[in-house]
Amino acid sequence: MGYPDADILNFDGDQLGRIRYEDTDHYQITRRFLENRNSVLHTLFEDEDEDEGDLV
Repeated sequence: MGYPDADILNFDGDQLGRIRYEDTDHYQITRRFLENRNSVLHTLFEDEDEDEGDLV
């Protein structure tokens, strides 16, 4: 996806279209994780922590 001048096609939504690399979900999710890993991990596992509290 990061190949220079590559055409990235977006299949989300009603129509097929080009999308910038920085606008892809893959890029956005990876960037968010790299910028604040602890926040992302907390968000991913917060429901699991709440479920464990219900068992006590």
